Amino acid sequence: MPAVVCMLWGVRMRATPRLAEDVFFCVSEGYGIFLDLKSDAYSAVRLRGQGRDLTVNDNRASCISVRLSDHHDELVEAGLLVFSERGRALDAFRDIARPESHVLGPNAGRLFGEVRDAGTGVRIRFRELFAFFLACRRASSWLRRWSMCELVHHLRERRARVGTRLQAGCAVQNCEGLKRETAIFRKLRPLYPRAYLCLFEAVALLNYLASRGHFPACIFAVQADPFGAHCWLQADDALLNESLEYAGRFTPIMSI
Repeated sequence: MPAVVCMLWGVRMRATPRLAEDVFFCVSEGYGIFLDLKSDAYSAVRLRGQGRDLTVNDNRASCISVRLSDHHDELVEAGLLVFSERGRALDAFRDIARPESHVLGPNAGRLFGEVRDAGTGVRIRFRELFAFFLACRRASSWLRRWSMCELVHHLRERRARVGTRLQAGCAVQNCEGLKRETAIFRKLRPLYPRAYLCLFEAVALLNYLASRGHFPACIFAVQADPFGAHCWLQADDALLNESLEYAGRFTPIMSI
């Protein structure tokens, strides 16, 4: 093997791979899980080593790379990893805040068909009713016309333009405006005739809240065994449309 080729191969072997464009990754229950937006597909590989998950002292990108090393070639060939300075680090998922509270209180249930007493005593005005139906209609249209990659790019571009508009200087849990708007959406949701599916719920609520001056993050998350994918809205570490118990079963993989 020529010396130059040997040298380049040695550099690659020592380099830490990074995620390809529009690819996201997390570690869950001993698996490395990839989300490829371009193909709108999840895939998983078993990590090398003992234990079901990474420890606090084993959470660097280089350590994750070692545990993925048996699969480097196939992951590069699949377009999920690249050996270059571009792309996100393998440990980027650890920067996504885990949910610790709920804007409607610690006992708030799931949005998905469980309205309970959400919105009790809240007076809903016509402009809020109009904003609700417009938000749901737009979400339905986007999910029908766009791929997952196109949807994510649109939401990212809108967030970059608008920015986070949560009230400054107060904890999320005490932002009465965000609480009120979330409760209104929950109260109105049964009026819109569409099945309760997490992606629609997240995009519709995000549209509604954005029209009311709030722009929380949309969190995509996965569990490995059994495999499952989910998404919800979150402001800082506070959930808006999912229960703490259920969201806690999942590991965040992407935040918009």
